[in-house]
Amino acid sequence: MPLVSTAMNTMSPGSAGDWHTTYTGIPFYFNNKGNALYLNNLQYLKFDFSKNNESSVYVWSDEISGRMFDGINPKEIVRKFTEFSGRPRVLPDWIHKGVIVGIMGGSDYFAKVDNIVQTAKIPVSAYWLQDWVGSRTFDYGTRLWWNWLPSPGTYPNWEQIRTNLESRSIKLMGYVNPYLTDTKNESDHIENMYEHALGKNYFMRDSDGNLIEVDSVKFFGTFLDFSNPDVSSWIRDHLKQQVLNLGLTGWMADFGEAMSFSAKPFYSPTDPHSYHQYFLKVWAKFNREFAEMIDQIRGRDNEFVYMARSAVIGTNQFTDLYWLGDQVPTWDDRDGLKSSINGLISGGLSGLAINHSDIGGAVVLKIAPGVVTRRTPELYKRWTEANTFTSILRTHASTNAEYAHEFYDSNTTLSHFSKFSKIYSFLYDYRKLLFVEAHKSGVPVVRHLMLEFPDDIEAYKNNYQFMLGANILGAPVVDKGNVRRRVYLPKGDWEHLFEAQSVKSEGQYFNFEAPLGKPPVFFKKSFKEGFEIREKILKLD
Repeated sequence: MPLVSTAMNTMSPGSAGDWHTTYTGIPFYFNNKGNALYLNNLQYLKFDFSKNNESSVYVWSDEISGRMFDGINPKEIVRKFTEFSGRPRVLPDWIHKGVIVGIMGGSDYFAKVDNIVQTAKIPVSAYWLQDWVGSRTFDYGTRLWWNWLPSPGTYPNWEQIRTNLESRSIKLMGYVNPYLTDTKNESDHIENMYEHALGKNYFMRDSDGNLIEVDSVKFFGTFLDFSNPDVSSWIRDHLKQQVLNLGLTGWMADFGEAMSFSAKPFYSPTDPHSYHQYFLKVWAKFNREFAEMIDQIRGRDNEFVYMARSAVIGTNQFTDLYWLGDQVPTWDDRDGLKSSINGLISGGLSGLAINHSDIGGAVVLKIAPGVVTRRTPELYKRWTEANTFTSILRTHASTNAEYAHEFYDSNTTLSHFSKFSKIYSFLYDYRKLLFVEAHKSGVPVVRHLMLEFPDDIEAYKNNYQFMLGANILGAPVVDKGNVRRRVYLPKGDWEHLFEAQSVKSEGQYFNFEAPLGKPPVFFKKSFKEGFEIREKILKLD
């Protein structure tokens, strides 16, 4: 296990990733013979593939509920699976016309960044001001106050910001989660929602009457009991007032995956252990219904967007957009850049059709004096290159800004980011078609190579390349210091997107130059729009 992962688990047990952990526990698999199985069970279960020619399923329940089916290829299997699990609505146009810029720091900091963005002519779809509630600094960095009220000391000129962005057709997004924190010692909040919820007995408790709390790297929150109609009504009405007053058009609906196995909800159709998973449906349903309510009030259709990081079978009927949780700024396959690509393509095979990650990784950790997981310019650029060819291009303010490189921290990174934000906008029309396809068929926007090349055995083995739709192949650089990339190109005629270069492949590996700013990305020669996109890219240089 990488040192960073070990350190994370030391500070907050279970926080680091590994090959087997996920926020999206979806019990579904298929094999190379076209056989597929998914389970509806919410109890603890295990799939065992350790024996040749045999798959075993263990479920901690007296009953097993699910379905077995088959398909002629992986794409058909995903289509069939998403008929049961759910498919996303088509995302609104505004959310992918440009970058979603994540900021923490208040009005003056926002003004500084926005000025840089305008000068660099970076296309922006939204500013994501997650610290609309204010923030606090503690040993491991900066975290938000989970008290869902505006922090007047953080953005005293919010209305001015909103008016300015509206005049430029740029949206505002916020942040929310299912917890509350006690703000009794925080002078910037005139109302402590925690005290109100505690007095009304609105929090989730265990069978002994203890509050259900979550430890998020030593920052604690208390679960609201959304199974209680009074609670969900109270928090819905409260958030409605904030969203309408602030002019938010979307938010990150964080967490959901950490419900205690000992929780005793006000109402649950399942046993306590199963409620750990069932709550993900409750949280997703709450956010979907909230989004629809806001759209109805505003007289809009499918405008308000929320993005979720947790899922289980059944949440896809409520959630349109996922993100991959909190990576750290490393290159590894447990918590870093490689893990984001693994999660992206494996999630697509599990029905999460529209997904993305935080550019550069969000969680910068001070592990020990002088030992920090720094977000470097090189990592930031390589992550930007990878995410440009996914569903959403979004930045994330770090938990430790001092050690986290941002796109506006140097001229070279700004120039690089400006270039790739424009490339992302060049792909708008193509991406929009993929959103429609995901809605109609459940086939993910970003795809494992096996979905497009089911008869190519080598395509099944490659976890760090992907297809954007059926026509564009991305092979991002995922190792520090590399300026060359070994790329597998399935059989066919390909064109390099960043060079006027044609490549004929018989289904083989090639070594390509891959300097910063020119990642190995290819399009099928039959994809005529690719030539137009390449021409625009070449003019940027």
